[in-house]
Formats: sequence, structure tokens, C-alpha cells
Amino acid sequence: MLSTPNAAFRREDPSLLTLSPSVRKISVKLLRLRDLTVKKLQQSGIDSVGKLVDVGYPWTIGPGYKYLRTLADIEGSLRALSRAIRPDGGVDWKNYAASRNVDFARFDTSDNLEQRRLSALKPSVRSNSIRALALRNRGVNVLERSGITSIGLLIDVGRPWGIGPRQLRTLADIEHALRALSQSIQASGEVDWLHYAALRTDVSTAEGITRAAVQRRSRTLYFFDGILEPLGTLAKSTNITALHLSSRAVNSLNKLGVESIGDLPRLVRNGPVKLPRGGTKVAGEVLAMIDAVVGSINLDGVIDLEDYASRRGIVLLPTNGHSLSSVEAILRAFPQALNAAVSLNYGPRGSLIFRNNLLGHGITGSSLRNISQQFSRTPQAMSLQKTCIVEMLQRALFESDYTDCRFRFRDVFVAPFQRLSERLNWARGLALRESEWKRAVADTWAVDPAKLGALDNVLRAILGLQLVHPSGRRFEPIILPRSKRTATFAAAQIKIERLLRTDFPNGLTTTDLLEQLKRLGEVDLTLPEIPTLIHSIPGLEYCERRKLFRLRTEMLSSLADQLERVLDEKGSPMHRRELTLEVGAFKRRAGSLRTGRHVALAMSRDQRFRAIGRSGFWTLAKWGLETGDVADVAARCLGESDRPLTEGELFSLIASRRPVKFDSIMSALREDGRFRRVAPRTWELKQFRDRDA
Repeated sequence: MLSTPNAAFRREDPSLLTLSPSVRKISVKLLRLRDLTVKKLQQSGIDSVGKLVDVGYPWTIGPGYKYLRTLADIEGSLRALSRAIRPDGGVDWKNYAASRNVDFARFDTSDNLEQRRLSALKPSVRSNSIRALALRNRGVNVLERSGITSIGLLIDVGRPWGIGPRQLRTLADIEHALRALSQSIQASGEVDWLHYAALRTDVSTAEGITRAAVQRRSRTLYFFDGILEPLGTLAKSTNITALHLSSRAVNSLNKLGVESIGDLPRLVRNGPVKLPRGGTKVAGEVLAMIDAVVGSINLDGVIDLEDYASRRGIVLLPTNGHSLSSVEAILRAFPQALNAAVSLNYGPRGSLIFRNNLLGHGITGSSLRNISQQFSRTPQAMSLQKTCIVEMLQRALFESDYTDCRFRFRDVFVAPFQRLSERLNWARGLALRESEWKRAVADTWAVDPAKLGALDNVLRAILGLQLVHPSGRRFEPIILPRSKRTATFAAAQIKIERLLRTDFPNGLTTTDLLEQLKRLGEVDLTLPEIPTLIHSIPGLEYCERRKLFRLRTEMLSSLADQLERVLDEKGSPMHRRELTLEVGAFKRRAGSLRTGRHVALAMSRDQRFRAIGRSGFWTLAKWGLETGDVADVAARCLGESDRPLTEGELFSLIASRRPVKFDSIMSALREDGRFRRVAPRTWELKQFRDRDA
């Protein structure tokens, strides 16, 4: 016995290092080891031939008489394996079985002739996955757990120990697959997979080996991969969702990694493919699609999709394609074409929902509740069906996705709607005003949006848009994507108007508005949506001087706010009569009085205003102007100059602090005992003369 079997064996024969990767991956169970040996190896994490060659006997096998048979079993298997290695790194398992003195348990394929046929397979076929044989799931799982992942390994290794006497169906399935494979091998070593599928499905000779006959009995998909070679590069990129397959067929192909027509030849290059979650109906549907594609390929390699639709029995809409010469003609055919599409897929119920609810805005009985009563269904079921109808039309018009569709729109018909969708891409996910929507329609189609009528509602529904304040009586309607809540924007419009009318009459920036709205509970809004909300409110303007959004003066609710805005716009004190004329010109609410008395009363009660003496002029407190009478201001000016001043000098000094007339200076100083005239039109304070004396 070897104390360290692996190390000593490597030095004796390094040929084990030349094993191919596929052999190194197979399970140690295929070495025909004793059960105890396999258990000890698996406890040490040695579950493949490669690990056994690299690691040696596991540490769980200790010295002593108890483990002598286990060590001998491992050593004998490694020595037999080294003798059975072929030059290409594979293993002659029959030679290995003879060296180990065990039976080579091949699958029963009836005779040696079939074994010789299987040994003549080309390397490209031997390397195919065992899944190409369309075995039962249990058989595939057993083989893969044993490390048998290719057809070549399955033929060479024979029956693995993983398949016991209790798995008779699995064993019979694998033996039947190998027998059918041996009978389908051609002289070149290739496999006639159609013949193989026929043998696997037991198609009678009377029925003939045809693809249709095989497909009726098999869940596998196979066709000659060269039939799609005439397709051009652009045609190969056509998505399978545009080919009117059922959703089950599309999902089954997607599971196999097929997204476009160009992926189909790769799918069957290595033999028949078992469709996941798909039966004979799905396989037949895919083959019918391939036949229609092959028949509709033009000379330039492009698929004529309208010809394809006619070959598949798909209805082309609109039925009269010659009348679609302009956008106006397409819009006239739009309701009938969409109604026909909905009727083909959803029957009379769907057609009624489309006509009365989507197109019939304002018609009596157009609500989903009334429609549900006609068909004895719940309103929720009608709402769900309406959503399905809109999503189907949206996919067909804008994404060319005709999954589960029995119709197809002509290319010239869908082109204007796809252009409109691209035109609106800049606002994808954002809110936009109804005027912006109409401008987009007019720019894209060169038609008057007012002529759309009920089509406007259908277009917005198919584009995934919804309206806020559709009547437009108080605010301009806003168009939103379906992902956003209309209640949020409706409340935001009201709150913005209230904030700018009452709380912040001087205006706010967009950032400040967003903060105020979040303070009031509207947390779902974003900064890019604020300008749309602002422009949808009538009477809002942008103050360039202050960089603020605000309501126009006549929209302010408070008379004091209006007076402050007027004074602020003028930039200088104004007389009460001027202020009365300004605010009196605004449209006021019923019962609102704007006489001079009310104007003066409103300003006298507000700390934002200051009266300038008894002159009748008013100023804003934030300006910091003099509000005393002319004599008081003149006394301060003379005190600051510390010398006599002429009336002209006094006028310039007083006028810079408050409004004053030149002639009123002399009368004001003459009547006040604090002043003395020292020269013609020259005045000084008496206290200066007393101080000098």
C-alpha cells in the first residue's frame, strides 16, 4: 500500500495531468468506487475526478486495517484511469472497466452496430449538451449531477451509478434517446435532427417524417438554420414581439435567450431545442412564424411585414391603405382603425369601452359603471380591461409590439403617432401645460389641435398622459404622465396661488416655492415641475428686477398689498390722490371700497407705510425717508450745515429727503419761530445767533 497514494502515483505516471477538462468535471461515482470510498471522498469535498487527481486521498481516511480497502480502491481506480487515457485527454471507459475488473454498464442500445454508429459522431456533435437530446428533466438532472454534460461523455461513460433500478423510466428515456441518435447519424458523422425528433416522438411511417408531423407530437423546436440566411442585418435585428406571437411563445423564446429573429439560427444549430414552459402549440406557432418570415423576405433581405401579416392571417388596419395620403386622412381613419383593433382582441365588450368611454367623452352612459351594468361585470373589471386596451394600443402604435395581437397597423398609419411620441420625449416623466401639448401637435402634424375633438382624449390616454383641471375655468390644464397623481398638482396650483396672493405678495423664487409647498405637505413635487405649475396659474408674472415670481397687482387680495406694490413700482413717495386713482382702476371684488379715505385708512393701519407730515404724501417705511413737516426737516438741515442757507440750498437738501415745493419753504420758515431771515431768501436758526452773542 502507498502511504500517500496521490503523490507516489503522480511520480509513477504523470499522464493523469493530461486529462481533458470535460473528464475532470465528471463525478467520482463514475469511477465505480465502493460506497464507503465515495462517501469518504465526498466528506472531504472531493466530488470530481479532477479534484481526486489534484488532492489525493482525503484526510478523513486514516491509517490502519479499517481503511486498507478504501485506499486500495482509490489507488486501483487512479492506476486504471491512467491506463485508459486517450491521446486527446479523453478516457476509454471500456478499457477502464476491464482494468478495474468491473462490468461496463452501457446503456442498452440493442446491438454493437449502434455502438459503432455512435462512436462515428463528429467532435462537434459529441461536444453538444445532453439537453439537445430532449430528455426528461429527471434524466438531465441525474446526468448533470454525475458530471455528464455532453453527448460524447454520455456515449463513452456508459450508465452512471446515479441511475438505479428504481429509475426505470429515466433509464428507458436515455436508452431510447441514444438508440434514436444512432439511427439518425449520417455518413458524414452529422445528425439528422428532424429524423431524430421523428424517432423520439414515434411518428408512424404512414404519416411520414415531416416537420409538421413531428411538431404535432413533440415539444421540441427544430428547423434548418440556413433558411434565414437571406435576411439582412437590419431584418435580423427585428424583435420577436413584432411578429404576432403569443405571450407564452415570446416568454418561452426569451427564456432561451432569443430576443430577435437573428437569434433563432443559433438556437437550433446544435440540434432540437426543448421549449421551456411551451408545448406543441407553442412550437407550432414559432414554426409558422418562421415559415411566414421566410416567405416574406424581399430581394434586399428586408422583411415585408405587411406580407408577413397576410401570410399569418393577421388583419391589416386600416383596411384601405390607399387613402392614407395625409395626416388629416390618417386622423379621420384613426377611430375606426383603433375600434377594429380593440374589437379583434377584446370583442364587443372592449369595443364598447373604447367607443363610449375613450372616444365618447360626455356621452350619456359612457362611464365604466354604466358599461359594467350592461355586461353584468364590476366597474373594477371594466377599469382593468380599459387599462389593458390602452396598453395594447400603446405597444402597437409606439413600440411595434404586437404580442397576442390579431391585427397590425400599416406603417404609414403609425408613422405620425411615432413622430409625436418622439417630439414629446423631452418632457418624458415631467408635467407640461396644455398649451405646450397643443404646440407639439401643431408643430409635428401641421394641423389645428382644436380639430382633434375627441381624438385628443384618446391620444393622451394612449401616450400615458392625464389632465389636471380639464375644464380650465380657474387654472390652465396640466398634462401629467400616469405615474404622477393629479390630486398633488391640483392642490399645488391652489396653494401656490394662495401663497402669492396672501402670504408672500412680493413674490417667491422657484426654490422658495418648493420649500413652502413641502412645508404645506406637498412632498411629491420636484423643482423642474414648479415652472409648469407657475405658468398654469393666470395672473402670475416674473419680476426681472427682483428675480421673483409674483401675482399681478390687481390679483392681490389685500388693499394694503396693492398699495405697497404700487409704491414699490413707482420707487418714490406718492400722494394719496395718485394712489387712489391707481388702485381704483383695478377690478375689485363686490363690496370693496377704494376711495381716498379708505386708501389713507388702509395705510395708516399698516406698519409698512409712513405719512410725510401733513402733505398728503405717503412713503414706504423700508425706504427710510424723512416723514416730518418742512420746518422740522429744514431745522435739521440748518443744524447739520452750521451756517445760514438760502432757500435754494434748503430746497435741494429737503427734496432729497422728502417731497417739497419750493414756494412752501418760505411760508413754512416764516411761520415757525425757530428761524430768522438774515438776508433775502437766506435763513438761519435763532439758536445759532444766541450762541454767537
